[in-house]
Parts: sequence; structure tokens; C-alpha cells
Amino acid sequence: MATRGDWCDSTVTQADIGLLVDEGIIPTEYVEGIRIPQRETSPRPKPGEFVMFTAFLKRGLAFPSSVFFRTLLAFYGLQPHDLAPNSILQISCFVALCEFYLGCAPFFPLWLQLFRGKLQTTGRGGPPLRCGGVTFQIRDKNASQYPDIAFPKKVSWRMT
Repeated sequence: MATRGDWCDSTVTQADIGLLVDEGIIPTEYVEGIRIPQRETSPRPKPGEFVMFTAFLKRGLAFPSSVFFRTLLAFYGLQPHDLAPNSILQISCFVALCEFYLGCAPFFPLWLQLFRGKLQTTGRGGPPLRCGGVTFQIRDKNASQYPDIAFPKKVSWRMT
């Protein structure tokens, strides 16, 4: 019986990669650098390689990734498959905050002030999950040097 976090052999073929290129999901200049796993029961990326699921690519996590995303992965020593879905959402929200609301490129030192990482394990004290084992969460308000944004407890609206 498979347990949470178990891997199965990759079923991706060169034809699958060709379809992703034809659909414009993978730029043609990246095709030469793609290595399809051969008889690997779990990912073993070589230096400079990233493990990427075709499901991620089809849903928009694509190449080329941003400098911020590559910096985040390198800082924590992660691969994209290490991130839990909510972590990808947190990263996306942070990028949107910086680019659309603050009007700047995502700033990694700000990320470090606002978020903390947490390792998800297969049980109490067990090994980390092999897929989706890292989550990012907003730090406690006491741990951040940035003030809370407080809204009035009661807002009175008048119809005029």
C-alpha cells in the first residue's frame, strides 16, 4: 500500500514534451535542457536541474521562472516539488503584493521578514514529505518588525 509522499515512476515521454512545446507551455529553447527521468524511483536532479511536474507546467508554473522564485528555492535549498500548493499560493500573493501594490520587484529581505517556513513530516518526528513537504506561513505579528494594519472594530455605514 502506498503511503503519503511515495513516488511512482515517471510516465512522461518525449512526445509529451513535444505537446507542451506545441501548446506554447515550454519555449523551444528549453527543450534541449530537458532530461526525462529513466528508471528513477524518486527524483535525483543533477546540479543546476529542477524537478518539474507536467501538471505544474499545464497550470502556469512555467519557464523561465522569476529571479525571486529561483532565489527563494536556492536560499532554502528546495526544488519546486518540495512546495505545498498553499506555499505556491503564498509566494504568488507576495509577488502580487510587491509588483501591483508596492510597485516594486519582489524583495527577498521583505519575504524573510514576513514569512516563515515549516517542514511537513510523514508523522510525529518522521522524515519530511517527499512532495509538498514545505509550507510557508505568515510570521507571528510579534516576530515581525512591521506593524499590523488595524481596521476599526465597528464601521458605521450611512445610506445617503
